[in-house]
Amino acid sequence: MKVVTLHIENFMAIGSASLMLMDRGLNLIQGQNLDDTSAKSNGSGKSSIPDALSWCLFGETARGESGDAVVNRSAGKNCRVSVTLADDDGTMYRIDRYRRHSEHKNKVYVTRLDESGKEEDLTLGTDKLTQGVIEKILGCNLEVFNAAIYAGQERMPNLPGMTDKELKALVEEAAGINELEACYEEARTRARLAKAEVTSAEVALGAAIAAVEDRERLVEMAKAKFETWLKEQAEKITKLEKEREAIKNALEAEATAVDAERGKLPAYRDELEKLTSSLKARETGEAEIKKIDAEILALERKLSGINARLKIAADEVKKHKTRLDTVSERIGKPCRECGAPITEASLSHAIASAKSDLAESVRSFKEHKEGREKCESALSELRGKRESAVAALVDVSETVARINELQRKIREVEQKITDYKYHQTHLTTLEEELERARAAPNPFEDLVKTHEKDLEEVKARVKEYEEKLGKARERLELAEQAVEVFSPAGVRGHILDQVTPFLNTRTAHYLGHLSDGNITATWSTLAKNSKGELKEKFGIEVRSATGGDRFGLLSGGEKRKVRLACAMALQDLVAQRALKSIKLFMADEIDDALDDAGMERLMDLLNEKAKERGTVLVISHNELSDWIRDQTLVVKKDGRSFVEGALAA
Repeated sequence: MKVVTLHIENFMAIGSASLMLMDRGLNLIQGQNLDDTSAKSNGSGKSSIPDALSWCLFGETARGESGDAVVNRSAGKNCRVSVTLADDDGTMYRIDRYRRHSEHKNKVYVTRLDESGKEEDLTLGTDKLTQGVIEKILGCNLEVFNAAIYAGQERMPNLPGMTDKELKALVEEAAGINELEACYEEARTRARLAKAEVTSAEVALGAAIAAVEDRERLVEMAKAKFETWLKEQAEKITKLEKEREAIKNALEAEATAVDAERGKLPAYRDELEKLTSSLKARETGEAEIKKIDAEILALERKLSGINARLKIAADEVKKHKTRLDTVSERIGKPCRECGAPITEASLSHAIASAKSDLAESVRSFKEHKEGREKCESALSELRGKRESAVAALVDVSETVARINELQRKIREVEQKITDYKYHQTHLTTLEEELERARAAPNPFEDLVKTHEKDLEEVKARVKEYEEKLGKARERLELAEQAVEVFSPAGVRGHILDQVTPFLNTRTAHYLGHLSDGNITATWSTLAKNSKGELKEKFGIEVRSATGGDRFGLLSGGEKRKVRLACAMALQDLVAQRALKSIKLFMADEIDDALDDAGMERLMDLLNEKAKERGTVLVISHNELSDWIRDQTLVVKKDGRSFVEGALAA
């Protein structure tokens, strides 16, 4: 992949510039800052050229800037960078990226150009999707692109001075092993999930097998109940048949006797009716006696009352007779009626009053005496009547005894008839029960079928889980193989085995030019531990034939040469990661602080890269015209830079 042209408008320091970049060999880019004479070339916008290329292709500069920060401050808007690319098969592409543009806003566009100049828009619906198209065309992402083609003093890593962890991360990133680390973690995650799936499948299979055993036990139990019911039902039918035969035989034996006893019932009932009628006369006499007894009791109570009143009347007669006999003796004493003292004049009145009271009491006595005589006469009459009624009652003990005997016989006959009817009913019930028993379905038949069906279902589940377990184990095996492949001992180790010789070869190549072979830097990814075992450990062992035997003992210039050689070797490794070889290399002030001998050797390397890549851009504020013939000047004036010289279109 070749970068053909680069057109810049209002990007960072550059106001407007067009550069031809395809197959331009070794080129020097220097700057002139007319806005600040104290700065000489600094701030002129030299580094804006690689930044513009990176931003156009990926939306971020080589130094990590993005957004509105890339818009030229003097212009304030209408930022645009356009890059034309030529693929190895001759296909041409143009990428246009805008920022704060009055027409295109912040969009990015991709266009394919055919040989006739006809354009085909490859832009998709979103910038993110369009960015994917760009990276597919380039065959790499921002990280790989900048690492492969861009070397800058600000980005020059101190590789020999890095720790094991830092160098490991950088080498793995450069070799693309960090992606394998992610693959390793993903493989381990999938292996864990696969193992969990196997465990889950094993648990499910175990549960299904246990369910099969449980269903088999239930089937056996149901079948046992089925057989037990059949046996018990047969015994029940046999028992019912025997009982039915016994009752039938009993009924046949009872039939004649019951018929004979039933024939006696009319005679028993007729005799009982006659004897019952004869008892009714006694009942009438007894009722009459009870009535007389009630009347006698009433007269006796009445007579008792008359006698009490007759005694009172006799006492009154006696009292009034005494009073009459003693009335003359009461002269001077109070009168019982008026209370005044009785005198000779009132004595006759007192005697008349006493006589009157005596006559009244005698009359009452006689009246009560007559009443007593009448009551005694009536009582005597009733008692005579009762005696006659009692005498008229007949002795019914024999009749009652016969009635009781007849009633007992009737009950016995009726009980025999009832028992006979009960036996008949019981026989009918037995025959119905026997018929039901013979026709009864086995209640455990459905249960057996249900458990057998369940058994078949769980057996099918066992088979299903066995298949799932088999597939899960296959997936686990594949996942474990993937873990092994992506593990440090797998493909990562294999890649590192390939990477280390490559880095050592390229580092030796660059150091051979920069130091005439006096300095060696050896990359290592393995070291022996105290047990003599090889363990993964990253480091760069540096030795100088004329100086120190480690990096820290080298001079400042020697250290810069080692750093540059190691960084360029690492860049070569990164460049190999791109799917398409990118024919461009940009070195931004990597010549800083090198002496003349070091500069000459660096130029040899850059010329070599120019032949290899087609175009190498050296950005420097140093005077390098003795080494680089083709030069381009970035001039800043009034806040905006422009380009003139070898690369200007």
